[in-house]
Amino acid sequence: MKKVTVIITAAGSGKRMNSHTKKQYLEIQGKPVLAHSVKIFNNIDTVNDIVIVCPAEDIDFVGSEIVEKYGLGKVIDIVPGGKQRHNSVFNALKKVKCRYDDIVLIHDGVRPFASESSVINSIEAAIEFGAAVVGVKPKNTTKTLRSGNIYQTLNRDELFSVQTPQTFQYDIIMNCYEKAFEDNFFSTDDSALVEKYADHIQIIPVEGDYFNIKITTEEDLVFANAILGNK
Repeated sequence: MKKVTVIITAAGSGKRMNSHTKKQYLEIQGKPVLAHSVKIFNNIDTVNDIVIVCPAEDIDFVGSEIVEKYGLGKVIDIVPGGKQRHNSVFNALKKVKCRYDDIVLIHDGVRPFASESSVINSIEAAIEFGAAVVGVKPKNTTKTLRSGNIYQTLNRDELFSVQTPQTFQYDIIMNCYEKAFEDNFFSTDDSALVEKYADHIQIIPVEGDYFNIKITTEEDLVFANAILGNK
């Protein structure tokens, strides 16, 4: 049986939120965003361990006010984040207790509405193929720009709007991160490293949910409260 570990990235500062409180700690219906995000995985039987990455100065706060307060018993470690997201993920990958063929999910701590079905489907796809990414088909027509002007309309049938979790066999994503650090190549998207350094691996698109929003700006928080109020 493969072990399943979830890395929750919550080390951002939330500058675009225009708030003194970091976005991962803002509340939706009286509970911090991060608590909602972690609870998703804490309640899924397939998940064994959860590792949270947060700012070093917040480790005690996350431990007491998120993990203990909301009974998130699958959290086995809280890891200090790095300067950028890739540093934070790499810190966590080095801390998890995984064998080469175990499964690791990487999820944004400010995505509190990932569906259980998409999580389970991504795990199953990664077990079979090595890598999987949750996402949705874009609803809007998407165009490219050149020199600040509209250049080309893209075919929506060939587009996939990526969300998280992104799910990998441990040795695949760890090897890709090690190579990325050697080359000083980084991306805000974990699967982009697999595209570059493990192009023999098929990355499976897993159908996500349009409710699986990433809370980045003030209007996202409004949407989040509306979503939770209707669930």
